[in-house]
Amino acid sequence: MRAALLATLLAVALAAGAVLAPQPARAETMMDAAIEAQRAPPGSIYIVIPPGGDLAEAFAHGLGAQLRRHLSAFVLAMQVPQPVLRLFESPAGYPPVPPARLVERLDALAVVTLRLETAPSRGRTTRSLWLSIDFAPHPGLAPRVEAAASTLQEGAAALADFERGLGPRWTRHAVLATVAREFALLGDAAEPPRLRALQQFLAQEARFAQAADPDAAALQTLRDAIDQAPRLRGRR
Repeated sequence: MRAALLATLLAVALAAGAVLAPQPARAETMMDAAIEAQRAPPGSIYIVIPPGGDLAEAFAHGLGAQLRRHLSAFVLAMQVPQPVLRLFESPAGYPPVPPARLVERLDALAVVTLRLETAPSRGRTTRSLWLSIDFAPHPGLAPRVEAAASTLQEGAAALADFERGLGPRWTRHAVLATVAREFALLGDAAEPPRLRALQQFLAQEARFAQAADPDAAALQTLRDAIDQAPRLRGRR
C-alpha cells in the first residue's frame, strides 16, 4: 500500500514538473515574437546593440548620422534610396540570434554587429571595437565584412577615433549593399537610364576612396556586375 502511494505521488510530482518546466516550443515562440516586434521595412539595416558597452552603443547610435553625411555628398538626378536603419536589441534570456539568421528572417539588407574589447597596455587601457556586417545574398556583394579600430583614448575622444577608423568601412559597405539590392530588384528588365544611375553612384563612391582602399575589389566587382547587365550590353 505504501509503495503504491509513493508511486502515485512520484507520478504526480513528475507531471507537475513537466508542466512547470520551460517548454522549448513556447520559448522559441516568445523569442520569435520579440524579434518580430522590432521588424522594419524590407531591405533595412539592423544594428545589434552590444550589451554592457556604452562606448559601442554610442557608436551604434551614430552610424545612421555617418551614413546620412556620406550620402549627402552625392548629387544624382536619380537618387539611390537610403535604407532604413533600426537598432536591434537581442531578446533577453535567449542565446544571441546569428546575424545570418536575422538577415533571412527579417528580409534585411544587412545586420551590423559590434564588439568592444579592453586590454591593459603599458599602464593604460587599449579599447578595440570590432565591426562585422552580414549581408543578404546579392550579385557582386560579399556575404560578410569585418573591420576593427583601436584607441588609448577615453570617452568622446575614443568615440571619435572609432568613427574615423570604422566610419569609412561602414559607409562604403552600406552603399554597396544598397546598390546591390537595388540592382537585384531591378532584374534583367532594368532600364538603361536606371542602371547608368547606379554606375554613376558607384563611380562617385570610387572617387571618395583612399589610394589604398581595402574595399576596392568589392566595389569593382559590383561595378562589373552592373556593367554586364543585359540591357546595357544590348545597347552598345
